[in-house]
Amino acid sequence: MTGYLGYFLTPTLPINATIILTFAIGLTIALRNRLGTVSRRVLFFLAAASFGGILQLTLLREPPIGTCLDCLTRWPLDRLVSGSVGLDTALNIALFVPLGLFATLLWKTPLRVTGAAALISAAIEVTQPLLGSGANDLADIATNTIGALIGAGLATTVLLIRDTVTSRQLDVRRLAKLAITVAVAIGITLAISIGGANAIQASGANQLGTMFAGTTLADYKRDEGAWARKLEAFWKANRSPTNDAYSNDHIALQRFTWTFYWTTRCVTARWDTQGFTTQLGNSSQCTQRLQ
Repeated sequence: MTGYLGYFLTPTLPINATIILTFAIGLTIALRNRLGTVSRRVLFFLAAASFGGILQLTLLREPPIGTCLDCLTRWPLDRLVSGSVGLDTALNIALFVPLGLFATLLWKTPLRVTGAAALISAAIEVTQPLLGSGANDLADIATNTIGALIGAGLATTVLLIRDTVTSRQLDVRRLAKLAITVAVAIGITLAISIGGANAIQASGANQLGTMFAGTTLADYKRDEGAWARKLEAFWKANRSPTNDAYSNDHIALQRFTWTFYWTTRCVTARWDTQGFTTQLGNSSQCTQRLQ
């Protein structure tokens, strides 16, 4: 699921869009009695069209190029653990927002809609390598689910405001659903961000401890060039963190700082006359001047 903006210009778009819209209209007409009111029919059509748009951008954008069964045994974590939010991430989130929004407005079950969207995303990721229309990636499932959750949260907010204005009293049950939806979204986001940052920090501290255990400031001063090469190797092997340093006659400090999504963590390597230690820091501690 990369480069969506380019996919809008594919030769198959007009034909596929016509088929998707025709199918959405036909299905809406076929279920019109079951759906009931005009507003529910419109919401069903929009949800169906949103689902069709997802299929266009993930499975139908290009002709199949061949099955890759081996791909199903490999689910790369590179993008998920990259700790950065790029255009692909934003577009993957945006792709599922309409489905989460319209489906929740229709069925008023935000968590079920989000769960169904996650299953749809997982099914797409399994189908892509089978059709040869894309690569399977866990990051896509995570970002698609977040997008559906955002859409469901927006829909729950709209329903809450509508019912409050109409009935002139607050719907506590719907407010609770909204609170749960927001809490789940925030919880997932923070868990990924904080958990990933803590894991990177712990790994960095362990590696530095293994590399420099038993050394002292005298060792550091004796051959700073060799120490610099070791620290550079550590820097390259650990996501190229921000690095700053400080030293005087009594101490030498090397601080490495990582930002994983929205969480900042750092490890400071410290040499003094007593030996070597590592100090862990977070947020503002990682930007304070070394001394």
